[in-house]
Amino acid sequence: MKPGINIHLYPSPLQNESRIFKQTESLANAKFFEKIWLIGIGSEGLPMQQRLDEVREIIRVGKKCEEMSTLLGKIQKTLKYWIGVLKIIKNEPIQVVQIHNLSLLPLGVVIKIWKKSKLVYDAHELETERVGWGHGVKRAAKIVERFFIKFSDHTIVVSPEIAKHYEASYPNIKPTVILNAPKLAQCKKRNLFRERFNIRDDQTIFIYQGSISDNRGLELILDTFLQLKDKNNVLIFMGYGPFVAQVEEASKKCNTIFFMPAVHPKQVLEYTASADYGITLMVFPDACLSYYYCLPNKLFEYCLAGLPIITSNAIEMRRFVENNQLGVVVKEKSIKDLETAINEIKKIPYDTMHTRCLSIAKEVCWEIQEPILLNIYSGLK
Repeated sequence: MKPGINIHLYPSPLQNESRIFKQTESLANAKFFEKIWLIGIGSEGLPMQQRLDEVREIIRVGKKCEEMSTLLGKIQKTLKYWIGVLKIIKNEPIQVVQIHNLSLLPLGVVIKIWKKSKLVYDAHELETERVGWGHGVKRAAKIVERFFIKFSDHTIVVSPEIAKHYEASYPNIKPTVILNAPKLAQCKKRNLFRERFNIRDDQTIFIYQGSISDNRGLELILDTFLQLKDKNNVLIFMGYGPFVAQVEEASKKCNTIFFMPAVHPKQVLEYTASADYGITLMVFPDACLSYYYCLPNKLFEYCLAGLPIITSNAIEMRRFVENNQLGVVVKEKSIKDLETAINEIKKIPYDTMHTRCLSIAKEVCWEIQEPILLNIYSGLK
């Protein structure tokens, strides 16, 4: 075990950040550090300190997570977090700091220089091309990243296309891809949705799970199922987010659309396995570049549950589904094309796709990603 502390910084209450939890659990099991701290933002109802195991602990900064929608407000919130983190580590031997967000990369550099630590930059998406950002914000983000990324001892990204983007943008940076895949688990077919919503056995269940918010194709999915003539196709939305009210309203109008609130992470897989097909239309080419290059964890969760997939034609998601023969790609952002994809996927032998999904899940699961992470940390000398 190496002396000192490994800290992971992310500006959220740290409740459902599965990628950070998986990474830190792997590092703890490998006995790389005496202590691993996950430092997030305080939120009402959550303890300021939360022990995960004998090595890992969540530390939350601030009494609650303030909602600040303006750019100035977000800057103030970030600075408060910075100050809180620096106070926590003031007298502590920090060996490695891992940053999980571009806004904290400058803070990571400060800690690296101050504490003579190693710095790992884990970009959870294409950080300079986030959804909703205007040209000015993107330009500022690129300036910040270009200057500070050179201080990173290693950069991690979540998809091959994002890796290519970083290599082209910063020639001296050689990022490593670590997919945001779940741990391998045995999953039996369940009927939780049929039992909860009285769905008939002859009806086919399509599920969308994850963040129920804008820019994820949810409007298209809703509009399509509202207009489908074949009422044997049922849609389940499972998750949380600002788009929930629209989903609930649609469920009142249509008896084949249902809303399921987010469940505990340990229960997600058994609920996913209660559906027949998974849908993720996170992005089409007209959305942000970060989404276009993404490989969302719900893709891997669908595979682990053995669900054939309907996805958009975003480059990474299309490649993953088509190359591995896991389902059908929606060619264009239209009701007609999504309805066509629904009809097409039901014509493909289900058992063939189901078996392929389970096979691919074994090839990309966290147990395959974990050695990549441990190898990075072993090289931080």
